[in-house]
Amino acid sequence: MKTIDVGVIGVFGFRCFCRRFCQVIAAAMVTAMLLAALPAKGDVHAGDFLYYLGPNWTTPTTAVISGYTGTGGGVSIPGFIFYTNASAGTILSLPVSIGGNAFFNNTNVTRIVLENGAVNINDNAFWWCVNLASISIPDTVTNIGVGAFQSCSNLISVT
Repeated sequence: MKTIDVGVIGVFGFRCFCRRFCQVIAAAMVTAMLLAALPAKGDVHAGDFLYYLGPNWTTPTTAVISGYTGTGGGVSIPGFIFYTNASAGTILSLPVSIGGNAFFNNTNVTRIVLENGAVNINDNAFWWCVNLASISIPDTVTNIGVGAFQSCSNLISVT
């Protein structure tokens, strides 16, 4: 790591007219770089899924699948994901929920297996998945939202 004396060279390689000014600019630049390295509060891509932490990112109780980016066919959805909270120094095992419209209009998915631990299938989660033929739902799922399987015209097996 290269050390630069901001009182001599300056922040951008120019001579500083004021040492304090350069120190303030350098501190602002370091702060901006550190903030840019923090994870976003939005969706996180993991495997074939997009997740967000619910109900909020500071005290999550579930990992909510908000989208699917895989190729389709048979899809296995994990029951839990592991979340590392670096600031608290903890690793949490969060149950998975399927978010509203998470698989909306995905014509490539033919079979869904939710693994044990998944807790919720939100409204319209699989809406317009016209090629979805079967889904396996574990006993841990306590809620299936309105229209979760709306317009899944080929769905013939729910176990």
